[in-house]
Amino acid sequence: MRLLLVSGDAAFNMALDELLLNLAPEIGPTARFYRFSPSAITIGYFQRVEETVNLEEAKKLGISFVRRATGGGAVYHDERGELTYSVVLPARESVLESFKKICNGVVLTLRRMGILAEFSPINDVVVNKKKISGSAQTRKYGFLLQHGTIMYGTDLDVMERVLLPPKKLAQKGLSSIRDRVTTAEIELGRRISFDEILSNAIEGFSEALGDELEEVKLEELNIEDKIREVEVKYRSREWNWMR
Repeated sequence: MRLLLVSGDAAFNMALDELLLNLAPEIGPTARFYRFSPSAITIGYFQRVEETVNLEEAKKLGISFVRRATGGGAVYHDERGELTYSVVLPARESVLESFKKICNGVVLTLRRMGILAEFSPINDVVVNKKKISGSAQTRKYGFLLQHGTIMYGTDLDVMERVLLPPKKLAQKGLSSIRDRVTTAEIELGRRISFDEILSNAIEGFSEALGDELEEVKLEELNIEDKIREVEVKYRSREWNWMR
């Protein structure tokens, strides 16, 4: 299976993920690992900006946001503490079955590092009942795109400042985001590098998907011009403030 290791800013990352789904009938399945540089917030396709992002705090910290093409909740992507993955596959399984299969890549990644992670339906991975990874999915042309996070060293103080607490926190009797989430560094009690989490993710996802991931360069796909075309949408106010 093709593997891309290409990172960029929020608009670039979302544009490339969408393009890999749109071109899947031509180029086939792809896995990708990346980070957001600089740090940014993504919000779910159906969310309202004012209900999910603390715009005043985000502005103070110079953190921008972008709307995803997938559903789910708002996510703070820490450049120095999060690995993001995306997987494009034929949509042969149900939503729940496909979430379980792909999220198992996260589970196996963390277990390789000594963290007892578990899949929590429908789209989370948890450690000691705390979320360490969330995922979102969309389907098109007989393929699915699932992308999600692995929080290995996310700054939870910044996360609490820039994200407004979701209603489900109160519903579960939790007072803050910190009560619900954790990171690999917290669980292991040591620092983790991006390269360490990346190498384990490549192995973990290869096992979960039952296919060896073989790296290709973005230039080999000849899609740079198409990425720039899609980026225009993700950089537009019309898209990001549509709700």
